[in-house]
Amino acid sequence: MQKLRSRITRNSRTTLALMLSLLITAIGCHQTDNDVAEEPQIPSGELWKIVEDAYTFTFPLVMMGATMQASTNTEVAITTQAPVNQIFHAKRLARAESKLIVTPNVDTLYSQAFFDLSKDALVFRKPAVGRYCSVQLLDQYTNCIATLGTGSDTQDERLYLFSGPGFSGDAPEWLTRVNFPTNNAWMLIRTIVEDDEDLENVYAIQAEMKLVPLAAYLINEFDYDPPKGEYKAENDFVPIQHVLAMPPMEYFSFANELMAINPPAPEDSAMLERIAKIGVGPPSTLMRPYWATIQSRSGKL
Repeated sequence: MQKLRSRITRNSRTTLALMLSLLITAIGCHQTDNDVAEEPQIPSGELWKIVEDAYTFTFPLVMMGATMQASTNTEVAITTQAPVNQIFHAKRLARAESKLIVTPNVDTLYSQAFFDLSKDALVFRKPAVGRYCSVQLLDQYTNCIATLGTGSDTQDERLYLFSGPGFSGDAPEWLTRVNFPTNNAWMLIRTIVEDDEDLENVYAIQAEMKLVPLAAYLINEFDYDPPKGEYKAENDFVPIQHVLAMPPMEYFSFANELMAINPPAPEDSAMLERIAKIGVGPPSTLMRPYWATIQSRSGKL
């Protein structure tokens, strides 16, 4: 799966160009003497480039965050959503109206889970399969951390430990460990379906997939009753539509919030130094004079 940043459509690029134009127009408006004293002026041409870089760099992060919000916006697991750290299984093949994933496969059933690894690691059981069944693991920036199953490690049953950047506990040696560089992450499982009569066979495979916190596994293995999630009306949206409609302050504030939870890679240090000039990045704040102007005068992303 290509990174989400490579899937910005022509419409979204046009929207970005419009947003940037509005930003620069707003930034060029009058500022008070106090504003100038608090924040050195950035030439408009350079500021345009910094804002564009900040938007491009954070787009995959924000898209993943919005997708997680929408996909976990439920009290219990259903076929299209599940609370954090719980698996949900599609029961029918994707159709043209499917919008959660940009270009879903039409010959595989998806099983998914969104992780919060900040409090505990997770134990995942991948069942034995005699067909294509691929488990893709992505961090919060949409980087593929690992691929399990078909074409990777094994078609046999295997138990995995998924741990976040702050995990330091002990785990049984029989668990194959996968370390994530971010606390939030996405598991996307694709199981091939031959035809409609084959669906029941895939349902049986899905039923053998298990995901539980490490603490629960150490007590009762996979005998676990997950907690209820929470439904919020404001999180009932199509992710791409929601992100493209975000006002600049909301968009970049959300990006900063996500980066505080999910530290960017050390390799991104140069970019982080650059976009910090406009208050984007961990633990930056957007409460700067030109951002106040942007908030009051600019349009949506």
